[in-house]
Amino acid sequence: MGKKVPDSITEISQGDWEKTPESVKRLIANLIEKIEQLSSRIAVLEQEHAALKAEYQLLKEQLMQNSQNSSKPPSQDLGKGFKAKAKQKGLKKPGGQPGHQGHQRPLYPPEQCQSVQDYYPETCIQCGESLNGEDSAPYRVQIVEIPKVPPQVDEHRFHCLECEHCSA
Repeated sequence: MGKKVPDSITEISQGDWEKTPESVKRLIANLIEKIEQLSSRIAVLEQEHAALKAEYQLLKEQLMQNSQNSSKPPSQDLGKGFKAKAKQKGLKKPGGQPGHQGHQRPLYPPEQCQSVQDYYPETCIQCGESLNGEDSAPYRVQIVEIPKVPPQVDEHRFHCLECEHCSA
């Protein structure tokens, strides 16, 4: 155990090497060859890793750029447009606010509708009793279907004729 383990085959004495069986010599030669192959492969992978790491850093720096820290216009900021400013400044949420007067398209008069369908509830949603009667101001929903317009196709024809005098 106290003896030093050789680092290479050249550190083995000639006497010890001659005493070594041939099968062990072949095994050692094979292992040395595999170690050299793996060492060269590790070197290649380390170079590729360094190149990928440099590319990653460059891409990371590019992604971190925005209109605040570069010459990029605000329109190119990724996902930081109006929403980010709204959170920062505490602005109102998008959409209609409480008390806002809505905008609706006026309903067509019933005479201009192709069909009118009335729906009456059959039973009370509270107690289940059957319902009868008329509602003087029912909730109205109109669905406007815009008919398809057939395309207008015009054909233009340009003819070539031969001159009877000069054949041009």
